Amino acid sequence: WTDEGFCDTQNLTNETSDSDSKVKNKWATKAWAPSGLAFDGDGDGKDEYYLFHTNSGAVGYVMSDSPTGPWRDPLGKTLFAGVPGVKWCFDPAVLRDDKGNAYCYFGGGIWDGANEKKDHPDGIARPKTGRVCKLGFDENGEVFADGEPQEMNTFYLFEDSEINQFNGKYYYSYCANFQVPAS
Repeated sequence: WTDEGFCDTQNLTNETSDSDSKVKNKWATKAWAPSGLAFDGDGDGKDEYYLFHTNSGAVGYVMSDSPTGPWRDPLGKTLFAGVPGVKWCFDPAVLRDDKGNAYCYFGGGIWDGANEKKDHPDGIARPKTGRVCKLGFDENGEVFADGEPQEMNTFYLFEDSEINQFNGKYYYSYCANFQVPAS
């Protein structure tokens, strides 16, 4: 591991605090849980660097030609928000698989209000709020959702997604909610 320094998504150019040249990521007022992806999105033979993160129940990204920035915000808004059946579009995990495809995994939360429980009868204990969506890239390397997010069998999902691939198999892990039975 190498500490490359602090990356402030509210200061995309990584300028010093007294600089007048700071560029703000206006949609990410509460950014956390980042997941990085190195991917040749524009097809020029060199990887671009993408940092996907949560912002108050939505997922967005910034991109750079370097893993340390400066970053840019090509969409100017979130990528995933208000996905049907998902309590929180939370804690993205991104993956470039061995076939050369890129994916974003996200979701979480428990249904807790009276109306939410009525609409999601198994929701308090077993919300299947996990989603995966293939990522596409335009000629500038900017990301778009390549299709609709797909539901996964993520029983007891609360937050903190992580995805890895080893020997052709995908391993998805996450933190469970507080309703998991003892046996």
